[in-house]
Amino acid sequence: MKFNKKHLSVALPLLASMAMVGCSDDSSSPTLPQVEPNDPESGIEEPSITYGPLTVEPVAIAPADNVIFLTAGDDIQFQAQEAALTALPGTTIVFPAGTHVFTDELIINTSHITLAGMGMDKTILDFTNQQTGAQGILSFGDEFTVQDFGIKNAAGDGIRIEGVTGAYIKRMKVEWTNLSDPDNGAYGLYPVQNSNVLIENSIVIGASDAGIYVGQSKQIIVRNNIASENVAGIEIENSQDAEVYHNIATNNTGGVLVFDLPGLTQEGDRVSVHHNHIYDNTLKNFAPAGNIVGIVPSGTGMLLMGGTDQVQIHDNIITGHHTMSVGISSYLVTGYPSPEGFDEFPGSAYVFNNTMDQPKEYVYDGTDLNYGIINLFENVNDNAEPAEIIYDGIAEIIFKGLQGLDSLPEGDLCIGPNYNSAGDETLFANLKLWSMNDNGVPNGKINYDRSGYDCSYELLSEVTLPEPQPVPDIIRYTPEQISALCNADTGNAVNWDALVVDCPNISDYNLFSDATSPLSAGNSNGIAYDLSTPLFSDYSKKHRVVFVPAGEKIDYDRVEGDASDRNMEYPVGTVIAKTFYFENLAMEQDVVETRLLIKRADRWQRLPYIWQGDDATLEIGGGSREVTYVDDNGAEQQTVYEVPNSNQCSSCHGVKGLDKPLGPQPHYLNYADPIASGKNQLMHWADSGILANLPMNDGDTAPADDVPAFAAWDDDTESLQDRALSYLDANCAHCHSKGNRADSTGLHLNRDRIAAGGTVDRRTGICKMPVAAGHIDDLNYDIVPDESAKSILHYRLNSVDPSDKMPELGKSVVHQAGVDLIQQWIDGGLVANPNDADDC
Repeated sequence: MKFNKKHLSVALPLLASMAMVGCSDDSSSPTLPQVEPNDPESGIEEPSITYGPLTVEPVAIAPADNVIFLTAGDDIQFQAQEAALTALPGTTIVFPAGTHVFTDELIINTSHITLAGMGMDKTILDFTNQQTGAQGILSFGDEFTVQDFGIKNAAGDGIRIEGVTGAYIKRMKVEWTNLSDPDNGAYGLYPVQNSNVLIENSIVIGASDAGIYVGQSKQIIVRNNIASENVAGIEIENSQDAEVYHNIATNNTGGVLVFDLPGLTQEGDRVSVHHNHIYDNTLKNFAPAGNIVGIVPSGTGMLLMGGTDQVQIHDNIITGHHTMSVGISSYLVTGYPSPEGFDEFPGSAYVFNNTMDQPKEYVYDGTDLNYGIINLFENVNDNAEPAEIIYDGIAEIIFKGLQGLDSLPEGDLCIGPNYNSAGDETLFANLKLWSMNDNGVPNGKINYDRSGYDCSYELLSEVTLPEPQPVPDIIRYTPEQISALCNADTGNAVNWDALVVDCPNISDYNLFSDATSPLSAGNSNGIAYDLSTPLFSDYSKKHRVVFVPAGEKIDYDRVEGDASDRNMEYPVGTVIAKTFYFENLAMEQDVVETRLLIKRADRWQRLPYIWQGDDATLEIGGGSREVTYVDDNGAEQQTVYEVPNSNQCSSCHGVKGLDKPLGPQPHYLNYADPIASGKNQLMHWADSGILANLPMNDGDTAPADDVPAFAAWDDDTESLQDRALSYLDANCAHCHSKGNRADSTGLHLNRDRIAAGGTVDRRTGICKMPVAAGHIDDLNYDIVPDESAKSILHYRLNSVDPSDKMPELGKSVVHQAGVDLIQQWIDGGLVANPNDADDC
C-alpha cells in the first residue's frame, strides 16, 4: 500500500496533533532471567535483573591444522590481529579464558573464518578503553561464525557483520556495563545487508539502540536469545524472510520492533515473530537524540511500524506493558518527513493467538507517542479502557479521507483472537488517528470493534538456511618459494615476479630508484601522480606512484552512473604505491609508511610497510608513530598517527575480491598538475603508454568533455557547492555511495550522483534523519540547510570520538579547513532541491 506526497495535506494535521499531545521445550533454549518486582513508587524505573545461565555449553575446539589457539597476555590483541590477517579460509581462531583488553576493533576480511572462546562468561574481550575503530568485531567475510565469548563496552557496535553470505552468531554475550547510558554503543549484534543469518543462544545488555538488530538482510533466524536493558530488545528492519522465536525480551524500552524505514536498500517483507516471551519492557528510553528508536515509548511489547508487509505475530507471551502490548502503526507517527514513493504502511499484518496481560493504569513516560496514546484513552475518550493491541488507523486515511470508504479493503490487516492469562479475549483498538477536529486533534471515539479485521492469512513458511558455501581453494606458497621470489636480483627493474606474494621488506619489490627512499623516482617507468582532491589523513603529505607491467595498459572504462560504477580497469600486476610522510616547519621530512595496492589475479592486495631507517617492513597488523605536522594556521602540532592494518583497508576500499583503487580515478586525475609538468594527468598517462581508450577532444589535445573532472576542494575560483561536494566525495563517498559500506544508511555523498541530478537532495543528507547517528545530542538531521550547528554531517567531520567521527579511520585530528568549508557550504552556499529542504 503506497501513500504518496499528495496525501500529506491530510496527514500533516496528525503530526501536529501528536506534537501537541506530545516458550520452547528445546533444551538449548536460554533459561528465564529472574526479575525482582518494581518498587511501586519508582514509576517506570528499571527492575533489577539477575540472569540465569544458558542451558547450552560452549563447543570445545579440538587442535587441528586449521585452528589457531591464542595465548593470554598483554599482546593478545596483536595475536588476534595477526591471526585474522594471515588466516586462510576455513580457519578457526580461539581466544583463551580470561578478560582480554582490546583498544582497537578486530576486522575479519577472509571468508569461512570462525572466532571462538571458552564460553560467554569465561572469555571476555574488554573494549572499555577502545581508541580506534567503531566496532568491537567487524566482519566482511562470507560464512563467518562467532561463538562462545563475551564483548564488553565496545565504543560502537559490539559485533557488526556486513555484506556477507552466511553470518552465524552463537552463544555470544555483548554488554555495556553503564546501564541506560546514551553513550553506549548503538547495537549489540548487528548483521546488516547480509543473507543467511543465524543468531541464537546469545545475550545482549545495554545497547543504546537495539540489542539484537538485523537490517536490510534476507533469510534470517533469531532464536533462543535474551535481550535486556536495551532501548530495543530485538529489531528486524527492512529485512525479508525473517523468523524470530523462542527469545526472551525483558526490561527494554521496547521488546521486539519490526520497522521499515525510508531511503534504505530494500523494503521489509515476510517476518514471523512467534513463541517469544516478551515482558516488562518498561525501561525509560535512553537512545541518543536523533535515532529513530528514540520515538519508542517505554512499556512497549511489540511495535510494527512502516511498510514491512506480511508480518505475523502469534503465540507469544506479552505481558507487563503500560503503553501497548502490540502496536501497529504508519511511519507517519514518527513526525519525520516521508520521501516520495516510500510505503509508510504495514500491509497484510496478522496478529493472533498471543497471550497478553497489560496493566490497566496509565503510566506517562514523557515521550510524545506515549502521551498521545494515553491522552486518547484517558481524556479524548473519557477514561476508556486501555487495549492490548492498538492500531493507529492512519492507513485508512487513503480510504476514508480520500475515497470515502468505511474501512480498509477486506483482509489487509487481520487481527485474530488473542487472550489474557485468564482466558478472556484481549482488546483491540483502532485509534482512528485519521479523524481530526478543526484544530487537527484526533477527535473520534476509539473503535474497539475488530470485526472489520477478523480475517486470517496462511502462515508464513519456516525459514531454513542453506548449507554454507564450500571453502575456496587458495594458492599457497611455501616459505622457500616466497624467499626465492622476494630475493631475486632484477637490477633497475621492478621485481614483477615477486608481486604474487607478500614480501617482508618493501625493497624486495625494487620499486624505487633509491631503495632507501620511496620519494625517489619509480623504476620500470613508474609514474608519479597527484589528485585534485585527496583524502585527508592527519595532515600527512602523500607521494603516489603507479607501476604498470610492460605491454599492459589501464583501460579507461567509460561507464554511466555513480561512484559504484565509475572505473578504470587496471591490469594484473599493477602496483599503486602511496607513501605517507610529515613535514615540520623546517621542511624536514619524516617518512612513516608506504601502502601498496597490488593487482593480483583474484583481488587487490593491500600491504602496509612501515619505514625504519633505510627500509620498510611489512606490518600487516598496522602500527603507530608520534609525528609532527603543520596545521592550517601554520603552527606545529603533534599527534599519534595510526597505520591501519591490512584488513582495515576494507573499511574504505571494499571487501577483498570486490575492492578497487579510490584515488586514481578519472574525476581526480583530470586536471593539470605540476607533477606532470603542468600537463593533464590523464593525457600524461595516455601519452606515457599506460592508459588506453581515453576519450579525447578533436586533435587529441585534451580529454573529452564528458570525462568527469571534479573541482579541487581548495580552489577558490570554483563554486562553494562544487568544492564542498568534491570534498565530501573524496572523504566520504568510498563508503557513502551505492553498493559500498554505508549504502545501508541511505546517505550517498558521491559527487557524480549529485551531478547527474543537478542538485543535492535528501540522499545527500538534506533534512534526512539518520538510521543511527552516534551519540549526538539534539541533532536530528544529517544536513539542516543554513544551520551547520544543527547538522550531523558537520558534527561528525568535527569529531575525533571513535564512535562519532567521520571518516572512521585515518583521522586522529580534525581537518579544520575542511570542516570550515562544509560549514560555509551548509550555512550559505548550499543549493538543494526545495522539495527536500522544505521538510526539515
